[in-house]
Amino acid sequence: MEGPRPAGVILAGGRSRRLGTDKALLRLGGRTLLEHAASALGSLCAPLIIAGRVPATAVDQGVIWAADLRPGAGPLAGLEAGLAVAPQGWVAAAACDQPFLRPALLALLWSRARRSTAGAVIPVVGGRPQPFPGFYHTCLRPLVARVLEAGPAPVRALFDLIAVETVDEAEIRTVDPDLRSFHNVNTPEAYREALALGPPGKERCP
Repeated sequence: MEGPRPAGVILAGGRSRRLGTDKALLRLGGRTLLEHAASALGSLCAPLIIAGRVPATAVDQGVIWAADLRPGAGPLAGLEAGLAVAPQGWVAAAACDQPFLRPALLALLWSRARRSTAGAVIPVVGGRPQPFPGFYHTCLRPLVARVLEAGPAPVRALFDLIAVETVDEAEIRTVDPDLRSFHNVNTPEAYREALALGPPGKERCP
């Protein structure tokens, strides 16, 4: 790959209240959800950063573990932790509960980010911006911190303050026709659905 690679940040700091157990360590197809996310991001990104409560020993050695600077403050705080330790440049961020994240989608977003002058490049699905997976520039570090100083805030609060480049659903479907990358395993029902879908990377016929 020409030029520098983006860093990868896996958000693994959630308390998994709706699921009732640590979702990062749930198993799907013989691997944890965290390992699936690391595999997808690792296909494109270096270094790989885990932001949250899960120790780096939960995945292959060589990752960077970044503790949340504001525990319990939500995904934006996890993004802040990742941006704080990432090298200067673009960061690909995904949630640990997205086991079906497709490397092809990350490559598509990266192809846009590497030419963009915006602060973030994100997908739009169902007419709504999707914070993860998304690309964020480390120049946002001070602004993210300023937003969080007022208390926990959704990632979308950041979008109101920065230039955002979006990738529309039609383009996303060229690399992820069923939008499976956006399946979040954050409830028992969603976990059962993921188990029924089969191991990531092994598509089933309709």
